Amino acid sequence: MLLQRMMYPLVGKCEELYYDKKECRIVNNNEVLFDSANSSISYCSYFNLFSYCKWRKYTRCTNIALEAWVKGAVEIAINCIEYKQCQLCNKEYRVERVIANEYQRIEIDLSGIEGDFIGVIVSAHEAASSVRDIAFIIPGTVSISYDDVRIGMCICTYKREKEVLDNVKLVRDRILDCDSSVIRDRIEVFVADNGCTLAETRDNHINIFHNRNYGGSGGFTRAAIEALKSDVTHVLFMDDDVSFEPDVIERTYSFLRLLKPEYSEAFLGGAMLTKEVEYLQHAAGETDSIIGISFDKKDFDMRKLERICACEEDVGSNYLAWWYCAIPRKVFEQSGFSYPMFVQYDDIEFSIRNSNCTKINVNGIAVWHNDFEQKRSGVKDYYSLRNRLISHSICYGDFLLIRRWAEFVLKAIGRLRRGFFFEAMLIINAGFDYLKGPEYICNLDLEQKNSELYAYNNRNDSPAKIIAWMVIPVRLLKLFLMLLLNRRKVIRKYRDTLSEYTSQKYWESKLGVSG
Repeated sequence: MLLQRMMYPLVGKCEELYYDKKECRIVNNNEVLFDSANSSISYCSYFNLFSYCKWRKYTRCTNIALEAWVKGAVEIAINCIEYKQCQLCNKEYRVERVIANEYQRIEIDLSGIEGDFIGVIVSAHEAASSVRDIAFIIPGTVSISYDDVRIGMCICTYKREKEVLDNVKLVRDRILDCDSSVIRDRIEVFVADNGCTLAETRDNHINIFHNRNYGGSGGFTRAAIEALKSDVTHVLFMDDDVSFEPDVIERTYSFLRLLKPEYSEAFLGGAMLTKEVEYLQHAAGETDSIIGISFDKKDFDMRKLERICACEEDVGSNYLAWWYCAIPRKVFEQSGFSYPMFVQYDDIEFSIRNSNCTKINVNGIAVWHNDFEQKRSGVKDYYSLRNRLISHSICYGDFLLIRRWAEFVLKAIGRLRRGFFFEAMLIINAGFDYLKGPEYICNLDLEQKNSELYAYNNRNDSPAKIIAWMVIPVRLLKLFLMLLLNRRKVIRKYRDTLSEYTSQKYWESKLGVSG
C-alpha cells in the first residue's frame, strides 16, 4: 500500500522544498537521470521527508518499506533523523547498493527503523544511471486494516473564475483522468459558485453549481451538503485561490485510510505556504483563545531541515483553517454545519465547536495562498469583531469584556483619527449587531447585509470632525454598558439556538435547495 511517493515540482517553483540535486535531471515528473558518477539527489526536504513520528502516532502504520525502480549503478542511503529539545540528530540507517542493466524494482525493509523522520539520498556510481517511482509503502507481506475513504473536495468561490477552473483542470488531468493515480475513483469535486459566473456542470466527478452569495459559510456549507448526498467519507474544504500539488491530495487520502480508531473523527489540515515567498510558512495549525488568534509555526523557512522537524511538534492547535482541511462525514452528521457568519471566523467556530476532534497537521501536506496582509477595510473589521463575539459566546460561554471592549475602542478610534468616520461606526455597529442576538444574525439576507455594509463603508458624507469626536465616544460608552448588562443573556441565546442555526434543515431553507 502506498504511503508517500517522492514529489517533484509540478506547481511549485522552489526546488529546495522538494530535493537537493547535484548533476542530475528530473524527467516525466518522477524519474531522475544521473549525468555522472558524482550525481546525487537528496529527498531530506519539506515535501519528501517522511514524518514517521506523525504516521506512527496517528495511524496503524508500523511496518514500512521504501520502494524504488533502479537502473545502472545506484546507492540508496536511508537516514534516520531525530529532533528532541531543539536538537537535530541525523544518522545513516542503511545503505543499499544496486546494479541493474534495466529498470529493476527494489524494496528496502525499514521495519526496525527508529526516530522521528526518514530521509532518502540517492547517489549514482556511474553515469546514465537512473531511478524512478520512489515511495514509502507498507510491504505486501504485512497485513493491515485500512478504511474505505472517499473524498469530496469542496470549494467555495466568488468571481475567481480562472483560479477555480485552473485547479479543477489540475485535479481532472492529474487525478481523475490519470491511470496511475491511486485516488482517481476516490475523489469528487464540488464547487459552490457564489458569484454565478461559471457554467454549471455535473460531469465526470466534477460538480459546479450556482449558489446564493452567502459568503464562505454559505458556500462551504452548500458544497458540503452536495458532497454528503454522495458516498464521500470526508469533506475536504479548500479555498478557491490556493495553489497545490496533486500529490498532496493523494497523501491526504493515504493518511486518512490508516487513522487509528481513536482518531477516526480527526480533522486533517494543510499548512499554508505563501505564494509571495514559496518557502515561507504562514501557519501549520492555528490556535484561537479568549485572548486572540495565533498562527502556529509562523514564518518558518521550510528549506531548512531543523525547521521542517520543528514543524512536526504538536503545540495544541485547536483549529484548522479552511484553505485546506479534511473533515469526516460523521462530524457534520453529529454537529451540523457552519454558523451563518458570512465571512471571518466560520472555520474557527466550527473547529472549536468540535473540540473533541483531534486537529492534525503532517509534514508535506500544504498549499500556497496569498499573504493575508490586505488593505484596511471597515467591513472586514466588522465581520471579524462581530463573529469573534459570536464564536466566543458559543465555544467559551463568556468573553473577557475588557479585552473585547478594548478592541472596539482601539480600532474605532484608530479609524476616526485617520478621518474614516463610517469605518469607525461600522466597527461599533458590529458590537450592537452581535447584541441583537442569533435570531437577527441568522435570519438576515446575508448578501443584502454585505452590500449594505460596503455601501455604508464607502459613504463620503462624514460629519464635521468635532461632531464625529462627540458621536464615537458616546456610541462606544453605550456599547460597553449594553455588553456589560446583556452579555450573559445574549450568550445563552447563542448557545441555546446553536443546533437550530447550524442544521442542514436551516441551511437548505436559507440557500433555497432541497435535501
